[in-house]
Amino acid sequence: MIELTYLGCGLLAGIIAGYIGLGGGVIMVPYLTLLVGLDIKTAVPISVTAIAANSIAVSTEYLKKGLIDLNLVAKLALFLVFGFLTGSYLGDFIPDQYIKILFAILLLYTAYNLGFKKPPTQANSPEDFKPLNVLTMLLSFLTGIIAALLGLGGGVIMVPVLFLMGHQTLAQARGTWAFTYGFASVAALILFLIQ
Repeated sequence: MIELTYLGCGLLAGIIAGYIGLGGGVIMVPYLTLLVGLDIKTAVPISVTAIAANSIAVSTEYLKKGLIDLNLVAKLALFLVFGFLTGSYLGDFIPDQYIKILFAILLLYTAYNLGFKKPPTQANSPEDFKPLNVLTMLLSFLTGIIAALLGLGGGVIMVPVLFLMGHQTLAQARGTWAFTYGFASVAALILFLIQ
């Protein structure tokens, strides 16, 4: 019976991740900590492993549809990977209760941004979309830290950033970020395996 609940959690996380452009950690980490009873520092590496696999599956479809800005991915991924590596290291020193509080705050932030803010009326052309500035690089780095601590793909932060600040359509933001977090999750996974 427990195996069926694991499968159900994975399926739900995959569906939501594929549609919203997240890694699925927003489903898996609460499930593993609240229902299965794992501590968050055990649940995070499990979630990151699933995120790496999810990125491959999701990104394939977004590539076929032309919804990934590969030039932007290469730039964002660099800072995200450094953030992921930093977050993986910091996770050894931050108490579990603080990580759980951060997770709850992040979920509220995401719900607000995707539920209440008005989307742009239309997406800019790729030539007009130039979000790579100091703020975007910093956000990508910080997203990597938070994502590694919480076992997420970072989409809870960066999909709204690309959608609302970068004026991409939601589909473009999801596709671009889904491909980006694949790089970072693999880097974090390697570090978790070494640890």
